[in-house]
Amino acid sequence: MWRTTKQFINNYVYELKLNKIERSNVLLLYTIAIILINTNTILGIQDNHVMSINNNSLATNHMRELSKDNGTITPLANHNVTHSLKWHVNHERMLWQNKCTEYDWSIEKGCNISALLQKLLEGYDKRLRPLMDFQEPVMVTVGFWILSIDSINVIDMDYQIDFFFRQSWTDERLKHSYPQTLTLSNSMLDKLWVPDTYFENSKNSQFHSVTVPNKMLKIKPDGTVLYNARISVRASCPMDLRMFPMDSQECNLNIESYGYSVYDIRFQWEEDKQKRLSIGTKVRTLPQYNLTQFDTANSTEAYVVGNYSRLTAIFVLQRRTGYFFLHLYAPCALIVMISWISFCIPKDSTAARVALGITSVLTITTILNMLNTAMPKVSYIKAVDWYLIVSFLFVFAVLIEYTLVLYLTDKEKQTQEENKNKFKKKRPPNMDKQFVGANGHVIDRNNHHELRSRAYQNNNYKENHYDCSDGEFQTKPLIVVLEEKNLRNHRQNHHHHTRAHNDDDHSAALQSHTGKFLCEFRVDVIDEYSRMIFPLAFIIFNIVYWLLFYSKKNEK
Repeated sequence: MWRTTKQFINNYVYELKLNKIERSNVLLLYTIAIILINTNTILGIQDNHVMSINNNSLATNHMRELSKDNGTITPLANHNVTHSLKWHVNHERMLWQNKCTEYDWSIEKGCNISALLQKLLEGYDKRLRPLMDFQEPVMVTVGFWILSIDSINVIDMDYQIDFFFRQSWTDERLKHSYPQTLTLSNSMLDKLWVPDTYFENSKNSQFHSVTVPNKMLKIKPDGTVLYNARISVRASCPMDLRMFPMDSQECNLNIESYGYSVYDIRFQWEEDKQKRLSIGTKVRTLPQYNLTQFDTANSTEAYVVGNYSRLTAIFVLQRRTGYFFLHLYAPCALIVMISWISFCIPKDSTAARVALGITSVLTITTILNMLNTAMPKVSYIKAVDWYLIVSFLFVFAVLIEYTLVLYLTDKEKQTQEENKNKFKKKRPPNMDKQFVGANGHVIDRNNHHELRSRAYQNNNYKENHYDCSDGEFQTKPLIVVLEEKNLRNHRQNHHHHTRAHNDDDHSAALQSHTGKFLCEFRVDVIDEYSRMIFPLAFIIFNIVYWLLFYSKKNEK
């Protein structure tokens, strides 16, 4: 049928175009074929193998049998056209095989890359790795161009990295005579052997495919294959957060072969140290981290099934603490300082002081909970936890201090009330000018001699008698105590008795002055001392905290 003839012509026209044959007779046949197809001049093939064409068709030397009367082509003419097309195609293939197999490549001689690629793939088995017949490992050279490092997740302990991944290896089966490196489409990768490289610590990896798969393939004349692809990898990064937020983390990216052991594939870094791991300036400065160091390493990992070659890219990320100073440390320090306002509020303003203390405690607790929500559940204490816990204790101590003030104030009031009630029952009307002695005699306060003599009449006399109920301190004068000491020294004959009484005299004097101090002690003094002690203690804590952790940071 005419469709079969049309397909036949199209097939040979494609081969003529593919080999770029520019000889005059072939061009003429090509022109005739295009005219026959485009003008639909083929009418059909009869049972007697006669094909009709228009009288407007171009005449050639192979179509001289065309009848002048009815415009038909005899079977002999059809056979001559087919034979001529096949002869020219075979002739051009022979010319390419004789002239393009050597390194004398020339387009004028009929050499073309399409035929070269077809020749390279003849007998090529991508299931077999290079050098398998020689039982030697394939050396795969690897390089990186880092595009971005972001999404560093502290909770999941991983990070996102986007990079150009370069691999190169030599495949003897892909040697060719083209004088330059062949840059091919990524679809060619499906026909070649490619290393089964994977990322050992990857959680998720993907190739970029917009607008086409981001892969590049080049083949050098010596058979070296250059393979480049853009890859995004989310890799795990175990983190030690004891120094958080003044910590630095070391994140690795491990490269291995999944199926080929060290006897089949060995990975190596590119020789140029600056190019093997190239990182742009913008990548080194991240929102929360600084890429302070990066390095490469190679090793051999032992598994149950064998030993495998590994390459490791090391990235040292230093956390930037500016964010945490502004949103964590500074608010906590301010809340602690605000809680000290409670020392300046009168102790009678219970509602104000309690509300301020509870608000400060709850605020510190909220900050601590928010931080723990954004952090992994680790069993050790982080550096920031120490600061928050101590700040919480400072704020909580303010509440404890006010509780103590309220307690002492209440006890003082109760004691004063009890002493007043007792004193009113036993107090004579003229008690303001008289002193009741130990034997019940009333002595005038102004008569010191009588007071001094009455003091020695009874050994059971209570030497230290004080009462803070009315604000007056009642005790024997110091001269009386000293006179008693001398009198006892004369009355006692034994040395040990003398020493015992001396100790009693010293303790009596000390108790008298201690009692005086207790009577003069005021509850308001607690707030006065707290206004000095709390700020001083917090300043000392901050100095020790920052010196300690910054020294550890520098040592690390």
